[in-house]
Amino acid sequence: MEKTVSDAGLPLGILIVDGPPSGVRLTVEIAETAENRATGLMGRTELSETDGMAFLFERAGSGGFWMKNTLIALDIAFWDEQGAIVAILQMEPCEADPCPTYSPGAEYIGAVEVEKGRLERESISIGNKVKLVRDGG
Repeated sequence: MEKTVSDAGLPLGILIVDGPPSGVRLTVEIAETAENRATGLMGRTELSETDGMAFLFERAGSGGFWMKNTLIALDIAFWDEQGAIVAILQMEPCEADPCPTYSPGAEYIGAVEVEKGRLERESISIGNKVKLVRDGG
C-alpha cells in the first residue's frame, strides 16, 4: 500500500506545475493547519522522502515566511486562487534572531518550499500554474 502520510505525520501529495519544457511533479508534505504551517521545515537537515512542503491557507493573504530554526536553504513559490505562481523567492537558513521575513509582495493562497535552486533547475517561473493532488485520491 502506498504511503499517504509523511514520517512527520503530514499528508502527502503531488504538486504538478505546468509549463515548458514539460510539467514538473513534486512530492510534497502538506501543511494545512496553523500549527503545521508555523513549524514548516524547522529543524530538518534534509528533504528525504519528499521534494518539499506545500502550505495551504483558508483565505488569500500576503504575509511573509521566515526561516527561524530552518537549517536548509530553500526556494519558495507562492500561488494565487487561480493556481498561478505570483512570486518566487530564495530563503537562507536562520538560527538566531532576528531572522528576516520573506514576503511575496502579492496575495497568495498557497506556497511550496523546495531545496534552493530547484525551481530554477526545473524552469519554474512566475505565471506557471500549479495543481495539488493529494495521495490516495
